[in-house]
Amino acid sequence: MLNLYRISQAMGRELLPAAEECRTKFFEQESEMLVAILKDGVKKGEFRKIRADLVARTVIAAFKGIESYFLLSEDTQTVAEAMHETLSIFCSGLVLDRKG
Repeated sequence: MLNLYRISQAMGRELLPAAEECRTKFFEQESEMLVAILKDGVKKGEFRKIRADLVARTVIAAFKGIESYFLLSEDTQTVAEAMHETLSIFCSGLVLDRKG
């Protein structure tokens, strides 16, 4: 079993640079798409004025963290449920609208 682990480690180290390059590329593409959506929403008055680039990177990083946590843990919640809740908080906030 130890030899299999060593082989896996060696392969992982060998493949890590390519995987990291791919992750970075996808992160940048996702960020660009979300920045465009956020800026469009601000322009149309649907979103308040924000730093779209920072918000996009933060949201995507949060989702990546959620994916990693739920895929690698024994937690019974699903990735989809966690993403849904996070997106709900992102879009609507935590505070109830107490007007009216």
